[in-house]
Amino acid sequence: MSLIAEIREGFEVQTESYEVPTNLRRRDRESLLAVSICDMFINRGSTISMIMQALNVTRAQVVTTLIAEGILKDRRNRQ
Repeated sequence: MSLIAEIREGFEVQTESYEVPTNLRRRDRESLLAVSICDMFINRGSTISMIMQALNVTRAQVVTTLIAEGILKDRRNRQ
């Protein structure tokens, strides 16, 4: 990633690429959903709204997944 962080939809993107795992058959539904969300956001350039519509998930599910997978920086203050 360049020295200037990419900001998308108000979030700092932590990575420029996402490698889709090759062993998808062994993954459960939740893991497959996370792979789909990350792939759509990073590799396909989909917006959060586009992902929500395509996968029938909430904004919170998309953002939480992208943070958990290290794609987006967590902006919440932890004290």
